[in-house]
Amino acid sequence: MPSPASTRFAMTVSGKPRVFLSVREHVSGRLIVTMQGVGNKLRDAGSVPESTGSSVHHNVRIAQQKFSVHPSEESAEYNQLHFNQILATGEKKDAYHVTSALRSRRFAPLFVKRYSNLNSPVYDPKKASNVVDVSQYDSDYFTAIVFCLIAGKGVKFDHRQYDVDVYQRDFARFSIVLLSSFFCMRATDHSFVTGFVTIAPENATNEAERAILQQVMLGYSAEESLFQFNVHRDLLREEGIRTAERFAPQMENEPKFRKWAEGRYFKSGAMSNKIYKVMRRYG
Repeated sequence: MPSPASTRFAMTVSGKPRVFLSVREHVSGRLIVTMQGVGNKLRDAGSVPESTGSSVHHNVRIAQQKFSVHPSEESAEYNQLHFNQILATGEKKDAYHVTSALRSRRFAPLFVKRYSNLNSPVYDPKKASNVVDVSQYDSDYFTAIVFCLIAGKGVKFDHRQYDVDVYQRDFARFSIVLLSSFFCMRATDHSFVTGFVTIAPENATNEAERAILQQVMLGYSAEESLFQFNVHRDLLREEGIRTAERFAPQMENEPKFRKWAEGRYFKSGAMSNKIYKVMRRYG
């Protein structure tokens, strides 16, 4: 049996292609979505690897981390999204997201991530084939954030927002959607990722929590997905700023970029690749 085909997604960062995500498709239709970064280290929120963390996992090397998107033929309503992470210590971490989104023309969230400057060799494309470049930016002035969603094949992401780029790719059974944007802040050498897991709505402590848990299982429309991206983008931007201010107070953008960031187009502190290209052309 031939080995599963892989598609690698890259961004051109400060003039260099950097692979940040890969998708391997099995003959069964199952997708293996891998966040590049094996060899990097875990860190506690608000800390950097060089500092003292509050958990036993702080500063532990990542040996493997991936998501599996299962066809789940045994269920007529739900699909299972499985996150697996193996640490250098041998410890395994698993998380599961059960969703009906892939059967109802909606979008299931996989993860949202604030990326580092992608300088590490683990992001090198090497001699990889089938590399798709989805964006470009300069990490001296900007930080990338990506929201990865899964839908059924042929379900089009039909909503747009001026400061968010949308890239969509169909596979045999599923479709992957990448929403991306850039903070007007120099990228650091560490990242932060938020995953999504299923908690049974009946275990909610109140009605508001129950509604949130039910929504995660149901997935989002394209418009709702952009709203969720905005919420997480704001949270991750603030986390990045606080961490940078705490551990690298000298990090500042050049005045021209700061002026752009404070202008009317960038009140959210973020921009799309299209706006970035215009800035590069006329700036």
